[in-house]
Amino acid sequence: LALLCDALRPREYLADAVDQATWGTLRKTLVGRRQFDELTLGILGLGRIGSTVARFAQVLGFTVRYHDLLELPESARFGAQPVDLESLFSEVDVLTVHVDGRARNRGFIDRSLLDRLPPDAVVINTSRGFVFDHDGLRGWLADACRDVLRARAERRGGDRRGADGGDRRIRHADRARSRAMRHRRVGGGQRERRRRCWPLVA
Repeated sequence: LALLCDALRPREYLADAVDQATWGTLRKTLVGRRQFDELTLGILGLGRIGSTVARFAQVLGFTVRYHDLLELPESARFGAQPVDLESLFSEVDVLTVHVDGRARNRGFIDRSLLDRLPPDAVVINTSRGFVFDHDGLRGWLADACRDVLRARAERRGGDRRGADGGDRRIRHADRARSRAMRHRRVGGGQRERRRRCWPLVA
């Protein structure tokens, strides 16, 4: 949920107090593109964690879709509507992944599925990195960068790269890739969870 809010509701931590002019600039630039209640959230894997996300997402106003290997009773869906795998990727604005680490999930999300996502979709993976086919993910991100550059050029009335156009295109692509946020997986790194696990290990 924190990653979801970070992706959709921009914020900036201030180390020091700012003057009125700077504050006014921040208020104008840090603007979310869309409201939560305008978006459809897709959950891949409605297990313990996925279902918790569904519960909170409903409160925040999202329309929630999910896909899971199991046929779940309505009481275990928390308002989320089941869809097939292809529809999940095609119909959502935000996709959050919560599948387990079994061997058959390795490379499960490949380029063909990623290409079904809307061009401005947000993808959040709190599962395992190997759930994504890495070659497919790299290709999908690279194409997304090119789409950003093409749209900017069209808005400016054509390609105005000039003599250093190639280098500038690379710099823009690097900045676009930097929007892919990577975080260390915490998993069971909370103190309370570790405290509860010690008796089980012993």
